[in-house]
Amino acid sequence: MERLVKTAALVRNDYIKHLLKAYDSLKMEMLLDNIASDDDSKTLFVLCDEEDMFPYNRSPGPMINKSVLPEQKKYYRHDLLTYNRKRGVETHLCWPILEDKNKGMLVEDIPGFSPFNFQLGSTEIVVNPFPWFHCEMVFYPNAESVKGIIDVWFNKWFNRISESKPLLGVIHSILGPFNDSDDGESYIIDFGTASVGAFIQILKCCSKNSVHKIVLK
Repeated sequence: MERLVKTAALVRNDYIKHLLKAYDSLKMEMLLDNIASDDDSKTLFVLCDEEDMFPYNRSPGPMINKSVLPEQKKYYRHDLLTYNRKRGVETHLCWPILEDKNKGMLVEDIPGFSPFNFQLGSTEIVVNPFPWFHCEMVFYPNAESVKGIIDVWFNKWFNRISESKPLLGVIHSILGPFNDSDDGESYIIDFGTASVGAFIQILKCCSKNSVHKIVLK
């Protein structure tokens, strides 16, 4: 369990680093625009973890390779959002990208670590390198026994508001369940700015049921 906690902290910190960098960049851009403007109605603001008012209907990111996604009923939060009374709202996705100078290309920034597995209760947990903002969690033989638990977990961590600013300590979205290519059922979770505790909690809760194995990737 100690290794899992350290790995989750590594993955989360990498994403939060990118998110705060993007936040600071937007905040400076807004500040310069506000200084240049003499119209208070055009004052720009920037927020993190802002809840969307409509059901999740965004197109899946490039890492999802599924032929059919079911109708989604979960709500989601934006990574970053800028707005003012005149121009309305503009959303910003934080999808960490690094430049591979040797290959001259852009690559997704996923913290590297060696895959490992361990037993949690009666469930085998397999941990592969994964991005905090796009974690695919596959349940074997299926997720039937934990769907209600996942819904309760989602509601707790989606609505949880911390005192820390600008980050609220909440998950951003969850997609699924849908059939996985290896005969399991999977969810894709954007853990957003939620704590490592949220990550550990969902694994602990789901390992207490009829789930033989959970694979993270």
